[in-house]
Amino acid sequence: MFKCCWALLEHYKDCKASIITGRLQDGGYLPESVQDNWSSDDARAAVVNRCIEKTQLDITFETKPKYQLPHARTMTFTFDDGAKVTLWLDQGFGYWWVDKYLPENQFPAALTVDEQVECIVQGPGRLKSGGWPTVVFFSIEE
Repeated sequence: MFKCCWALLEHYKDCKASIITGRLQDGGYLPESVQDNWSSDDARAAVVNRCIEKTQLDITFETKPKYQLPHARTMTFTFDDGAKVTLWLDQGFGYWWVDKYLPENQFPAALTVDEQVECIVQGPGRLKSGGWPTVVFFSIEE
């Protein structure tokens, strides 16, 4: 995710990004691979905020209760002229995943925050997708 954000924000100078995600259920299991959740909101926020600091990207990170989040998985780009382009991901982010059994996708919970950040920022980011097509919608608001 951070490599994608970095590429976009590097190309579009002075661009800002915002990540808004749902709260986790505390007391969950510890992550074993890069696609597993953290054990708590605080643990996730510490790592994500450190990733933002390390990459020096202009990103805000916010956690909200599930009922305050829209069901649709979207990315909205707002341009200097005020135009907004929203990318709607038909099947959400669950359509893509990593093979959690490959060594490069292991993410031991015992890593320090800095070690987790290094795994995320420098990680290979190889995704797989379903064998069926996914529809991507665009909407433009001027």
